[in-house]
Amino acid sequence: MAFNVVAQNQKSLYDTFIRVYDLNGKKIAKGKPTQITHNTLYLVRGNKGTGVNYKNIGTIKTKRSRGHGILVSTLIGVSSGAVVGAIVTEPGKLLSPGSKGEGALATAIIGAPVGATIGSIGSVFKKEETFIINGELEGWKAFVARFPGTNPDGLLSLKNEY
Repeated sequence: MAFNVVAQNQKSLYDTFIRVYDLNGKKIAKGKPTQITHNTLYLVRGNKGTGVNYKNIGTIKTKRSRGHGILVSTLIGVSSGAVVGAIVTEPGKLLSPGSKGEGALATAIIGAPVGATIGSIGSVFKKEETFIINGELEGWKAFVARFPGTNPDGLLSLKNEY
């Protein structure tokens, strides 16, 4: 019974955004895994796919970068602030900007640092994993073992069956 609960709670890496870095630390691919073979990781992002041989992989990181979360939160803060400012501004009232556009701009400026702060706090709690491959088979097997239902020692072709 406990085994079933663990298996059900384990999230598949096929559903996780992955960033792949070469042996020099340069990002060479990113996206969601679609297939993994004995020596290649296949990723798709949008409608573009790419494959990377494990011998060219230095590290693999899960989830998006911290900067991505901060940027998205900042954009949400700016747009939310602008909408609220445009709605609540009453031109001509005391302590109110001269137009709805000025109200939107003022609250958008306030929303930017609020969104950035929320994104920064959220990035601290993000559970990112880093797999060190360094072009070596053992590192590759450790990464492959993270995929539920795979046997890294018997890898011939493990395909995402959706």
